[in-house]
Amino acid sequence: MVVYKALEELFSSTLHSINELRKDLSFCDVLLQVGSTAMRAHKCVLAAGSPYFRSLFLGQFTEASKSEINLSQVTTDSDAMEMILNFIYSGEIDIDSENLGIIIKLSSFFLLEALRGFCADFMSETLCLKTCLTYYLYSVDHGFNDNEANAGLMIRSRFHDVLIFEEDTLNLTSEELIFLDDKGIPKHCSTSSMLQFLIKWLERGKSECHIAVCLEMLDSIEKREKERESNELCSGLTEISLESLFSRLKMALEGKEFENMEKLLVRLDSTLQHLFSRGRKAHNELRCTDVDESGPSNGSPEKDPCKFAKSDTELAVVTITPKQCVIEDYRKQREDIQFHLEVEPFRQPVFDVCAYVPRTRTWYYLSELNEHDTPEYLVDGAGYESRFLVMGDHLTFIDNRGDNIDMFNLQTKQWHSPNVQYYDLNFDHDFDANFQANDVCYVVGKDDAKYMVVRMRLFTDQSLDQATEMYFRGYILRDDGESWDCIFVTPHRIRTNLSDNGGAPEMNARISKTSNEMIVTHSSLDGGWNIVFIANLNDPFPVPVNLKSEFIENQDEFRGIAILEDSEQFLIVANGTKSFHNQIKVLYEYKFNSKVLTNLTENSPKLEVSTRIGPYYEDDEEIEYPCLCEASATDGTSIWFMEGNMETVSLFSQVRLDNSQQPYITEHPPPPFACFTRAFAGPISKKLLTNAKQITRFLLKEKPRSVYSGADKSMLNTSISRYSHFAF
Repeated sequence: MVVYKALEELFSSTLHSINELRKDLSFCDVLLQVGSTAMRAHKCVLAAGSPYFRSLFLGQFTEASKSEINLSQVTTDSDAMEMILNFIYSGEIDIDSENLGIIIKLSSFFLLEALRGFCADFMSETLCLKTCLTYYLYSVDHGFNDNEANAGLMIRSRFHDVLIFEEDTLNLTSEELIFLDDKGIPKHCSTSSMLQFLIKWLERGKSECHIAVCLEMLDSIEKREKERESNELCSGLTEISLESLFSRLKMALEGKEFENMEKLLVRLDSTLQHLFSRGRKAHNELRCTDVDESGPSNGSPEKDPCKFAKSDTELAVVTITPKQCVIEDYRKQREDIQFHLEVEPFRQPVFDVCAYVPRTRTWYYLSELNEHDTPEYLVDGAGYESRFLVMGDHLTFIDNRGDNIDMFNLQTKQWHSPNVQYYDLNFDHDFDANFQANDVCYVVGKDDAKYMVVRMRLFTDQSLDQATEMYFRGYILRDDGESWDCIFVTPHRIRTNLSDNGGAPEMNARISKTSNEMIVTHSSLDGGWNIVFIANLNDPFPVPVNLKSEFIENQDEFRGIAILEDSEQFLIVANGTKSFHNQIKVLYEYKFNSKVLTNLTENSPKLEVSTRIGPYYEDDEEIEYPCLCEASATDGTSIWFMEGNMETVSLFSQVRLDNSQQPYITEHPPPPFACFTRAFAGPISKKLLTNAKQITRFLLKEKPRSVYSGADKSMLNTSISRYSHFAF
C-alpha cells in the first residue's frame, strides 16, 4: 500500500473554500447573534477551530442543540467577530494598533491560542513608548507574561520623563491608575510632575471616583517623599504652571457637589505650598557659598581652577553620553559589521554632559561636546582606554599613556590642554629609554592633592611590539597644575615575556581619608597579571608594599572592580558590570596599616544588579566605545550602576554595603538616556549646578516602530502586520 499526502496548499485552499461557503450562507447550521448583527457559520468548523465552541456544542449545555447562539454579552462588535470567524476558517488575520485590544479579548475568550500567539508577536514587534502603557495593561489583563515583563520594563523606565506628560496617559481609568500606583510605576516621578498630572487627570474626569483616587494618590506621594528624604527642586516656572493648573481645576469644579471635593482641594493646596517651600530650600542649598567671584588681581598668578572649598561641593554622578547621531552611526556600523572606519564627520554635537544629584534626585544638563572641538581619541575607539573625572569646573580626560590631559571648562565651554611635564629628580633611577607608559590612574587625596599612578612597560625594541618587564611610578601634581613630581617607584620589576596585544589593562586607585594610604589594583590583558600594592602617603616619598602579585592565565581578577572605604578598611568590590557577571560582591579586604590583603571571594554575599537589557548583551562587541550598554562609577562609599538598551530603556541603581558587607540596592530615577560613554561619581563644584537646567524629559529620539492608526489605516512608520496560521 502506498500512502500519498496532499500538499498543505490543498488544505489551505479547502478551508478558504469553506469560508467562502460561509460568506455565501451555504450549508450553515448555526446563527451567531452579535449585537444587532446575525452571522452564520458551520458548527463543525467552529468546533474544530475553537475549544470554546467545541465544549459548547459537544458538552452538556443547552446551546448544544440550538441553532442560534447569542454572543452579545461577549461582544457587540460585528466587525471584530467577523475577523475571528475568518481566522477560524482561514487561519489568517490582519492586526493593527486599533483592533489589537478587541482581538486579544476575543481570542482569549474563544481560547484561540494561535491567535493569542500572533497578538503577542505583534506587541513584541511594535512595542515602543507610544504603545507600551496600553500593551502593559492588555498583557496584565490577559496573561501575556513575556509582553508584560517587556512593556513593564519600558514604562518603569520612562513613566517619569515621557509617559506622564503624554495626552494618552490622561485617559487612564481610575482602576488603571490605582493599579499602576500599586505596582510602583510612578515611583520615580517628581512630586511636581505627579501633581501636574493629577490635576489635569481630575479636570478631565470630574467624578467622585476621580476625587477618591486623587486623595489616595496624594497619600502615595507623601509616602514616597518621606522614603526619599530629599528636597525636590521646583523652579519658578514650575510653580507658576502648578498654580495656574490648580486655579483652572477649582474653576472646573465650581458648582459641583462631589463628596470629599473640598477635602481634596485643601490637600492639593497644602501639598503645593509644601512643595514650593522645600523646592526653594533645595535650590538655596545648591547655591555656592563663600565663593570669590572677583578673580585674580592684576599681576597675580591665576588660582588653580581645580581648587574649591568642600562647602562648595555636591555629590553627583556625571555622565557623558552619545547623541542620537552617534548611536545611529554605531548601529549602522554594527549592521554592516564594520567598526571605526573612516566616515563623514558628524558636523554637530556628539556628546551630552549630564549630572545627577542624589540629594535632590534630580538630573541636570551641563553641556554638549562638539566633534570639531573634542579631542579625536574621545570620539573614536581609542577613547575607551582614556580616564575621565571632574576637577572643579573641568571635565578632565587623560589618555592611556598619560601624555595628554585634555580639560573642558563647563563654565566657558572651552578646551584646554596643559603642557604636561614629568619630573623624576627625586629618584636616582636608571629609566630605560624603551620603557613606555601604558596605563595611568588618577586619584585625588588629602587636601585636594592630585596623584597619578603610571604603569611602565619595557619593550625590547622601538617597535613596541614585545614587552618583557613592567613596574609602576607614582606622581603628585605641582601647584602650577601642569608639572608632575615622581614620589615613588615600585621596587620590583615584573617580567612579562608577553607580546603587547593592544588591549587596555585596568588600574584603579583610592586614597584613604582615614589612614592616607593609597591602594592600587591592576589587571592586564596580556596574560593575567593581577597586582595590588599599597603606598603610605604620610611619607613624602613612600616605598610601595606589594600585597598581591600573581599571574593567572586567562583571568583578569581586578577588571571591573570598585574600591570602597569605611572607617577601618578598603574593600575591593566587583562593580556589577559584565566582567563579574553583573554581580556586586566583596572580593578582598585591606585593614588600614596592616600590609595584609585578605581574600573574601568564597564566602562573600553577592547581589545581581543587571536586568540584561542591552541589545547585544551576549555579544562581547557590546562594549564598543562610545556606545556602551552599561556603566559603573564609585564615589568611595557607593557603586552607581547604569544600564540601557540604546533606545528607550535605562535603569539606575546605587549599591552600598551594610555592616556585614551585604550589598543592598537603592533605585534612583533612570537617566534621561539609554546609552553610555563615560561616568564619574564624586564631589563636583556647586557652581556647575547653579545655572544648569533640570532635565525633566527623555533626551533621545525613539527609533521608529510599526504602528497603524486611523480608520483609513494610515501608516505610522511601517505597514500593517498580517499573520497566518499556515507557513509554506
